[in-house]
Amino acid sequence: MIEILAPLTASWPGRICLLVMVMLAAEATAISITALRHVRRLRQLQRWAAPSERGARVIQARDSAKIEFYLEQDVGRTAHQLHQVEVLGPRLGGLFTFIGLALAIPVMAEALSQDVDAIFAPFATAVASSIAGLAIAVMAGFLLRQLHAEAARLQRLLPVSGLGIGEGT
Repeated sequence: MIEILAPLTASWPGRICLLVMVMLAAEATAISITALRHVRRLRQLQRWAAPSERGARVIQARDSAKIEFYLEQDVGRTAHQLHQVEVLGPRLGGLFTFIGLALAIPVMAEALSQDVDAIFAPFATAVASSIAGLAIAVMAGFLLRQLHAEAARLQRLLPVSGLGIGEGT
């Protein structure tokens, strides 16, 4: 593993790019763990639903206000954070790809006459940043869609009054 990262950490821009991508990945992981907890909690709440007079399952009116608050506050905040990570991942990956390629131009001119291995460091920065950014975005996008789907399923179980979802109070 160290041998793979050695060209990437050979230059200070590569180190900075790697550090920022690792920080983004750590933040995305923390948000993803929260999202997975919400998905599990949403599935548990769906199991609480009792059969209605028409045979469909609905959540009791006394619990619906608490569940709506949970959906709006906690689940909504996590979905917003996941969306930010989904958008930010490719943008940072693209930015660092551009930085890596821009750094490669002067290094290539110098390395053609000396050390061919020196060309690899900026390209490693570009490729690693691009792959990391896309991987983070794909993970966040998948979790965001899963979170939205579970929240929508739960909302369909909430009682509907004439004023909309919930009791309308």
